[in-house]
Amino acid sequence: MAGLLALRASMRLLGLGEALTCSLSTSSSSFVKRPVFEGPMPPKRPPTEFAIFVKTNMAAMPAELSIREKMQKLGHMWKSCPITEKENYREQYMNLKTEYKQKLEQFMVDLGPKKEEYVAQLTAYKHKKEDFRKAVCDKRKGIQGNNMSGYTLYLQDNFAASLDAHGGGRENVPIVMKELAGRWKELDENTKLGYKARASLVNSERKAKNETLVEKTVKVESASKEKVGDKKTDTKEAAVSKKTKEASAKKAAVAKDTK
Repeated sequence: MAGLLALRASMRLLGLGEALTCSLSTSSSSFVKRPVFEGPMPPKRPPTEFAIFVKTNMAAMPAELSIREKMQKLGHMWKSCPITEKENYREQYMNLKTEYKQKLEQFMVDLGPKKEEYVAQLTAYKHKKEDFRKAVCDKRKGIQGNNMSGYTLYLQDNFAASLDAHGGGRENVPIVMKELAGRWKELDENTKLGYKARASLVNSERKAKNETLVEKTVKVESASKEKVGDKKTDTKEAAVSKKTKEASAKKAAVAKDTK
């Protein structure tokens, strides 16, 4: 778990893209609970072509390798897999997908009158997940951490070239990070000091930019609250005015009856 968190942090600092960052860091299913529906469970989605490939070849992997090493090896094997063999896994996936659709249709039929309730709960869950993901991404947009280090700048300068040298692909990121860490240790102190000086300058610039963004956000929120407050005041004054008019009308009516 610690390794995964470190990898996510490194990829975020390296600026590998907002979409990728959000997809890694805002797994909304971890925070938005799936609704528990009373009744039969829906069929599971079929595994992808790569998942079928992994399941087929995992047993052939050397026992001394860790799960991570096995997955890295399988990733390389999949990339170099002939198109004809990939088509075979694609065909298996399509067959499983057809079976899944048939089971899903039957599941919906078996639900009977509960179908609308199930669909409504599932739709609400999907919307809630998407709203959560967007909220987290919007919150991060424009705000940058001011804890840049010399090592992080070194990674930014060398990461892309090193990843290309390994053939690209997300599965090679851990290998590249380990390799760059070794290179950083071998650098002379003057080079490291140069990176650290650049990092200090970047942190100062980011801090100033973040303070400006936060100030703008506070102003917008304050303006929004003032508008809400004005509306509430207007509504209250209108209610008081209405009550005053009603009281005056009643007094006029009583006076008229007395005469």
